[in-house]
Order: sequence, then C-alpha cells, then structure tokens
Amino acid sequence: MKIDRQFFFAYLGLLVLALLSYGNSFPAHFFMDDHSIVELNPLVQHFNLIKILTTDYWGAAANSGLYRPFTILSLFLNRLIFGPSANAFHLVNILLHGAITLLIFPLLQRWKISMSVAWLTAAIFAVHPIHTEVLNMVVGRSELLAAFFLLLALGLAAPLQAYGWQRLGGVAASYLAALLSKEHAIVLLALLPLLDFYVIPDWRRIWPQRRPLYLLLLAGTVLWFLWRTFAVVRTVPRDVVEPAINPLIFMETVPRVLTALQIQGLYLWKLLWPSDLRALYSGTSWFSPPAALTSPVGLVTLVLTLLFLVVLTHGLRHRQLPALGVTCTLISLLPTANIFLLVGVVMAERLAYYPSLWFALALAALLGTIPQRKVFIAFSAVVVLALMGTTLVRNRDFTSEATLWQREVERDPRNVVAWLALAESFEDKKESEAYFREKLKLVPDLAEGQSVYAGVLYDLKRDDEAIAFALRAEADPKTDLLTNKFLLARAYLRKKNYTEALRWLEQSRPMYGAYGIYWEVRGMALEGLQQYDGAIEAFRRATPSSVESEVPAHLGNLLMGQGRYGEAESVYRQGLALRERADLWNGLGVALALQEKHSEAKESFARAMQLDPSSGQYRENYQRALESGE
Repeated sequence: MKIDRQFFFAYLGLLVLALLSYGNSFPAHFFMDDHSIVELNPLVQHFNLIKILTTDYWGAAANSGLYRPFTILSLFLNRLIFGPSANAFHLVNILLHGAITLLIFPLLQRWKISMSVAWLTAAIFAVHPIHTEVLNMVVGRSELLAAFFLLLALGLAAPLQAYGWQRLGGVAASYLAALLSKEHAIVLLALLPLLDFYVIPDWRRIWPQRRPLYLLLLAGTVLWFLWRTFAVVRTVPRDVVEPAINPLIFMETVPRVLTALQIQGLYLWKLLWPSDLRALYSGTSWFSPPAALTSPVGLVTLVLTLLFLVVLTHGLRHRQLPALGVTCTLISLLPTANIFLLVGVVMAERLAYYPSLWFALALAALLGTIPQRKVFIAFSAVVVLALMGTTLVRNRDFTSEATLWQREVERDPRNVVAWLALAESFEDKKESEAYFREKLKLVPDLAEGQSVYAGVLYDLKRDDEAIAFALRAEADPKTDLLTNKFLLARAYLRKKNYTEALRWLEQSRPMYGAYGIYWEVRGMALEGLQQYDGAIEAFRRATPSSVESEVPAHLGNLLMGQGRYGEAESVYRQGLALRERADLWNGLGVALALQEKHSEAKESFARAMQLDPSSGQYRENYQRALESGE
C-alpha cells in the first residue's frame, strides 16, 4: 500500500508540474504555420480520410516533402470534438504534454534507470522552457504525437520482456504512428539498439531476442517510405527554401557540416541554459558560417567535435548514464541537423522537443551523482523551479502574434525574418509599410526584405514602388524568389503591361502553376493582349473557389463575345453560386436573353438592379427584357 501511494504522488507531482507550467498560456492564438495547416486547412475542417492519407502536410497544392497524416487527423478530431478555437487546440497540446511526461517515468525504469533519476528526468522535461513553442503553437502537435508514440514503442520494446507477436505488433504500430505524425520518428531505429547495448552490452544475448523486432521495424520503415514516396499526390515542384530561412542549403559541403555542428552545440547549450529563446532563427544575423576547414572557426569546431565524441564514446563504453543521455539527444537531433539531410530550417526550438527528454535524462543523471540525498533534492528542486519559472515567463511572449515578433526583434534587431513577420502581423498596411521602411535600413541589400516590402506596397496599390523594390530583389544573383516573380506579374498586370506580366508569370510557374490564381492572372494578361482563345483556356484552368475571384465575370464575357451563350450561362451561374454580384446577374440575363429565355432573363436583370440600383445599364436591360417578354 505504501508503494502504491508513493507512485500515486510521484505521478500526480509530474502531472501538476506539466500543467502548471502552462497555466498562464491562455488565451491561446494561432501563429505562423497554424493559419494554413490548422485554421484554414480544408482537411481539418472536413473529414476525408483518402485525401488525408494521400496529401502533403501543407495541402494538395504544396510539395514540402513532409507527410504527417496522423497529425492532420488529430487536428480534425480536435476541431470536431472541441470546436475551432485556438484555445481548444492549445488545451489538447498541454494535455498531450502531460501524458508524455507521465509516460517518461515508467519508461526509464523499464530501461533499468533508478526511480529517482527517472522521476527527475520527467520533472525536468515537464517544465523545460524550450517546449514553449511546441505547446503554444498548434502545429507543435506533430512533435507531441511523435514523442508520445515513440515513448509507447520504447516502453513496449523494453528488454528482458516476454516477446509475443502482440508485443511486437504493438511496438511496430506505435512506431508507424510516430512516423505518420512526424518523419523524425525514424530515430527509433538508432535509439533502440543503443539502449539495448546500454542495458545488455553482450550482443550475443541481445541479437537472438531482438532480431524479429529489428526486422519488423525495418520493414515498417520501408513500407512507410514507399507509401510517402509513391502514394502521396504531389502535383507541383518541390518547395523552394529561401536563403534567409536556411542558408546552409546554399553552402558547400564542408562549411555546411561545420556550421551544422556548431548549431548542434547551440541546441545543447539552450537545453542546459534556456535563455534567449526564439521562435525564428534567421541565418543572416546570429551565426557566421565558417568559410573552410582551415579557417580558425572551422578548425576549432572540428577539434571540439572530435573531443566531444571521444568523451561520449568513453562514457558509453563504461555505461555512464549522462553519456547515454547526450548521445540519444544528438541522435534525436540528427534528422534535422543539415548534416546528412537538408531541411527547411537552419534551427528551430520545436525540433528539440523529443531530444530534450534525453538531455533531461543526462542532467538528472548528473544530479543523481550527488552523494548526499538532501543536497540532491535541494539542487533538483532549484533546477526544476528555475526552469518552470523561465517557462512561465516565456509563455507571455505568446500573448499575440505582434507580441511574439516584437520580442524577437528586441532580442535580435538584425533578425530580418522576425521583423518581416512582425510587419506582416500589422492589420494597418500603412503602419506595416512604415515599419518595413525603417527596418530595411538594417539590411538594405537583403532580397527577401525587399520582396516582402514590395508586397506591402502592392497591397497599398503603389505599383511603381512595388515593382522597383521587387526588381531590386531580382537583381541578387544568389536569390531565386518565385514569390517575388509572381508579385511582379500581378503588379505589371495592374499597370496593364501585359507582356511583362506574362514574362514574370512564366518564371513563377514552377511554384504557382498548380494554383487557380496563377491561371486567373494569366487569363487576364492574355485577355489584355486580345488573345481570347488562350485567355478562355487559362480561365477554365483557374477553377475559382474564392468569392473574390474575377474568373466567372471575365470568362463569361469572353464566351459571350464568341457567341457561346450556353457556356457563358453556365459560367455565370457557377460564379453566382460562389457569391451574388450584380455584374454576374446582368451577364446571366444577357446570355439568357440571347437564347430567348426572356422570363429568366427578366428575373436576372431584376436581381442585378436590386444589388446595384444605381446602374442605368441594368435598368435598360430589364426594360428590354420586359418588352421582349410581351
């Protein structure tokens, strides 16, 4: 009975720590990727299992290379059960974090780690401030789900257990669920043998027992890879990563690897000393890439890395728990380290969510070496409370999008990605424009900054200035911004320079060719050049779904001009199904009248007059319909 009570309070304490650390994080908000992936995602709003299983994480018209159907399904169920508010998604994130914390405690004990170190590991993980981004941003759900299912897999795979097909199937199913939540779960293939070796160094004892499990996990990985490669529908070219987001992609191999090694060191430092946390890391402001292996920075990085690996190897050979924790941390960071694979970010704290579990184990193990129990408890309490206090302070940065980005630029005034995000969060475009103008002084030659500023000027209908800044961005030979080319196409279209609009539009086609807006702009440019057949073909490919689309009006009018009244009638009706507009009702009336459907034409003109009583044209058409009906 005493043991049961002890475990009850141990679990209760962990749950309280996990929940209290985010007690001041409400009300919640949508940030950055939340808007596209959660708030406005059709697959989150309407259930379609086939599309969820065959669609890129960013949607049907994207090719990010990411595939996370379990995450999308989780978000759909979240919305279905609790509603669409950010608070509902945020609450589930916190509850998942609490569940993960509770899983850590028994998991580590199954892997022959003492109860005190296991509990302290879970406590440090529960309150660590590097998790604030994952929990406060809804898209952190992928990190949470992957961690949850990885822990289930590791718990079921604990060594020296009786293994039947049910247990093997449970491990494999949990691993696949983790992979379908986030690709980084593939680290289990390296972590499991490492943990096995730590518990039972004699491979002659491990291999006969583990062989079926290893082969099953490997087979599951192959099936997952084949499915995401061939079954996922990707209709557009691979997304382009911009230099300001991840400059490592544009570096030679040696400087990239050396810089990536520095970043892994920064991850470890932030886990140990989590101050100056950020939601965005811009490659233009906070690190200087080593130029070559022979440069001082590059040489020091290489030497320190080799020494670090020697120490870790020595620690693992002597089965030292801190060495195991740090090694597992680095393995867990490896898929996103930009060493072997190139990813879309140079660094992101959300990527440290699952790795932080193993770092917490290393830290707890170090504290566990304190011989005096009272001193151990005191030091542990100080660490946990300090981390929890930092988390509570960091939560306040997520009060709103503007607050978050304002904090970012205060911490790093040269983080151009952060101040671009801040400027875009302003509802008042004039305020945004003034902010951009000021901040561009920090990095006047940055192509991304000039391009986004051009977008603000375009929204303000200052097309000449927008074109000037967009062309300056294009002048950078190291940058190829397809978004900037599409902006130029729209700006030239609005200035009725249709030839230039088409030229820039064609260059933006690799990114935008699958989008209706691309074909809408193309149709308008061709119409302006009086290439009506091409314009009709483009408008038909636009397949408008937005109520703001001009496609129905333009396409209907072109078909009318060619005497294709029946087709025009159908187009006008499709447009009216999206939104009632006076010009569409009038166009429909004309199409009907020319087909001698006078009664329906009269009703259409009447509705056009109701929506726009000031139009003399609509009134005149209505009168003609009356006379024709007589």
